[in-house]
Amino acid sequence: MADAVPGGLPQGVRVAAIGPGTRDRAEALGIGVDLVPDRSVAEGLVDVFPSPPAGGGRVVLARAEVARSVLPQQLAARGWR
Repeated sequence: MADAVPGGLPQGVRVAAIGPGTRDRAEALGIGVDLVPDRSVAEGLVDVFPSPPAGGGRVVLARAEVARSVLPQQLAARGWR
């Protein structure tokens, strides 16, 4: 992994990107991306995001301060925390 994630990501962590530009930047930093929606908006990512495991799952969102609240709200509504 690059300096962006010292020591690398923990095993089992999956990475999603909002669009191809974010994916390309992550991959340039040595971070593999598992999921990129066809539509590069929060709603597009929500549409393709998997359901959480039984009992819920955890998501870490790295996003801009000015990002809309659609993504965290919709993921929480689907059982992610």
